[in-house]
Amino acid sequence: MLSRLIILSSLVLIITRGNAQQSLTLDDCILKANANYPLQNQQALWDQLQASQTENNRSLNYPQINIIGQATYQSEVTRIPNIIPNLEIPSADKDQYKLYTDLYQNIYNGGISKAKEKIQIAQIEVEKQKVNVEIYQVRQRVIQLYFGVVLAQEQLKQIKITESDIQNAKTKVTAAIKYGTASKNNLTILESEEIHLSQKKTELNYQIRINKAQLAKFIATEIDSNTLLILPSSKSELSVGLRPEQLLFEKQKSNFAAQSEMLKTKKMPKVGFFLQAGFGKPGLNFLDNSFRPYYLAGLRTQWTISDWYNLDHDKNIIRLQQSMVDQQDNTFKFNLDQQVLQSNLEYQKYQELIAQDEQIISLRKQIKETATIQLENGIITSTDFLKELNAEEFAREEMSVHIIRMHLLQYQLQFLQNGYPTN
Repeated sequence: MLSRLIILSSLVLIITRGNAQQSLTLDDCILKANANYPLQNQQALWDQLQASQTENNRSLNYPQINIIGQATYQSEVTRIPNIIPNLEIPSADKDQYKLYTDLYQNIYNGGISKAKEKIQIAQIEVEKQKVNVEIYQVRQRVIQLYFGVVLAQEQLKQIKITESDIQNAKTKVTAAIKYGTASKNNLTILESEEIHLSQKKTELNYQIRINKAQLAKFIATEIDSNTLLILPSSKSELSVGLRPEQLLFEKQKSNFAAQSEMLKTKKMPKVGFFLQAGFGKPGLNFLDNSFRPYYLAGLRTQWTISDWYNLDHDKNIIRLQQSMVDQQDNTFKFNLDQQVLQSNLEYQKYQELIAQDEQIISLRKQIKETATIQLENGIITSTDFLKELNAEEFAREEMSVHIIRMHLLQYQLQFLQNGYPTN
């Protein structure tokens, strides 16, 4: 257990290398990536669009004013026959003119305005949530890049330990060569292994550079060679919430509910006040052929029965669409439960592997120490010594990998269950 605590401490606690040293945490990277992703800017645009649509919809309740001009010539006009002698009744001219203002004020439109506004809001919310779904996927990429750096950093630490052991072995072999108990070939083998370790360091350093460069793009923050990415500490409790995909399903259902409310308004009558005022020839008195002002005012009722024809079909279409979303939601939950189950079992697996790693490292350390003494006394060759040294290095690397992957699984569980801070 002590060795495990030591390795865990070396993974979690990072010793600073001077004042220029800086570090990053995974939670900070997730928040920065979420805020920096270009698609995030669409949220503000959707908000502006929603505000504009709401204002346009409310304007339907404002008075509707039209100015209309009309000039006509008709082939025949109404004439009253002369039934009284010496009395001539005038008739309207065949050319007629009108210029008037028509005003209509909605009083009751069956709830169409409110229903339409609800639909517009629900549709915008669906589009905004689609953006959230895409942004959320960025987090998984950030997690992979971050842990890729952390793992490579830990592997470099293990290589330094192995280099120290090789350097110690070289010192002892050099002394043994001096006293004739070892051949120079043993020293050459150790030097060759040093070059091999240098190659591994080069690969790891480039892997770190590549991952840091990609991560820096996501978080819009410079990450130089002095920046350390700290292994996240274990969290006993997960802050679980709905996934963005599940919220999207909920908002789609709300949209269908709003559409159902709109269908109900098709059965309702519309009532409004109208006023028509203008100047025409003739005016309201069609027997007066002079230009006269006039006005009309009253209430207007409209009840469109034909809208009822397809009402049942429209309701059925909405029900089918709701059922499709329900199936998508259930399928998502089913797959999510499978992923969570697998991740939990893998997390338990790594806990057991780490406990076994501790025993292996303890035994390999004893074997290496014995091999070091044997190499010093010329009992074994450098090849035999490196075999035991590499076995211990491999055991240490395995334990480091298991610890980091256990932490990665915990964050993947948080990802699956939406356990991340959002602001």
